Amino acid sequence: MNQSKSSQLAYTGLMTALVMISTAFISFTIPRGYIHLGDAMIFLCAILLKWKYGAFAAGVGSALADIYLGYTIWALPTLIVKSIMCIIAHFILRADKKSFAFVGVAIGSIWLALNVGFRYFLGKYVSEDPAAYLEALEYRGVERLADVIPYTNAIQNILIGIGLVFLVAVLLIVLKTNKSDKKLVLLRQFAAFSFAGMWMVIGYFITEIILYGNYVTPIFSVPFNVLQFVIGIILAQAIYKALEGKLPKELA
Repeated sequence: MNQSKSSQLAYTGLMTALVMISTAFISFTIPRGYIHLGDAMIFLCAILLKWKYGAFAAGVGSALADIYLGYTIWALPTLIVKSIMCIIAHFILRADKKSFAFVGVAIGSIWLALNVGFRYFLGKYVSEDPAAYLEALEYRGVERLADVIPYTNAIQNILIGIGLVFLVAVLLIVLKTNKSDKKLVLLRQFAAFSFAGMWMVIGYFITEIILYGNYVTPIFSVPFNVLQFVIGIILAQAIYKALEGKLPKELA
């Protein structure tokens, strides 16, 4: 990119505002929760901006949304998690074939292993004392003690599915992009954004452990965080395709 500092700052300000607005104001409910569209803007930051500016827009925009919504305790963790999320996406998008393949296989394998671990801990601890997790699951719509185990079993199956699907998808993308880079921009974007989204899930999992001192309950949030970043990927790629060729050259 050959951008002047002034244009970088202008676009950074714009993207910071878009991240904040799409996180705080553009959200919709799903069964047992809600998701927002802020991740889509973060992925666009990774495409359009240099890494430092993108990290600023992603982190600050998301943190401002947390403060606005009253989740002040989450503002600092969000600043860190979302900034790193954008940095990961930015550099993987621009990695050479060899680095892209190595990172893809490594992260895909680690992701599967983590989901297997999540499944194990849920099965072990929730089955021992379902009542201890009822209050934590009420915001997910689980109101009866009898529903805790079935809900946990469903989450366990989803976790394994998530791990396998992303590992297979990443391996296929790595094999495909190693053959040719032509007309494979969207595939590379999907992989890069997925890796960044995986970090977000892990980052918030670690944050919940630090804030609440429990490493089992945060696992229930994993599928919903995954759904959020997948929707973010789809939207970001749709916006990218719609604007492709219409952006200023220095941002293309």
